[in-house]
Amino acid sequence: MISLLRGTWCRPDWGNPAVVDGSGVGWHVQPVIEPVDGEVIELFIVAVYRDGEPSLYGFATTAEREVFLRLVKVQGVGPAVALSVLRALGAAGTVAAVRSN
Repeated sequence: MISLLRGTWCRPDWGNPAVVDGSGVGWHVQPVIEPVDGEVIELFIVAVYRDGEPSLYGFATTAEREVFLRLVKVQGVGPAVALSVLRALGAAGTVAAVRSN
């Protein structure tokens, strides 16, 4: 299981939104953050398998990853919604929003 990726952030011309180039392997990752092209980054990873297809979600902190994992356990909240919430509110903001209903 992949839990951490360290590499160079890039946006290839062939269409995928983003790739982390780690040791010569390009990993397609949906990140919470939006790094600068060419920036060396480290992402904590969650792999989600739907219909036999893996998707990788990347987080700058373990707290973000933990909040994501808790959000996707909620009925009706999938990875895309959880990622959008984290992008908008951050980990601490999401926890505060849940606690305040």
